[in-house]
Amino acid sequence: MLLVAGDDDPIIPLVNAKMMARLLRKPTVHIVHGGGHLALLTHADELVPAIHTFLS
Repeated sequence: MLLVAGDDDPIIPLVNAKMMARLLRKPTVHIVHGGGHLALLTHADELVPAIHTFLS
């Protein structure tokens, strides 16, 4: 499972992704530094390659 979280997300704090990662067997965690809740839109240049790599 790929978990993507922004470290500047006021809606879902980064700690939530860290807690979820501890509950999963082999998670891949990608933290978007400076990213908020809409990181997929605001940091697409960073996330698209990360998602592509994960799916490959």
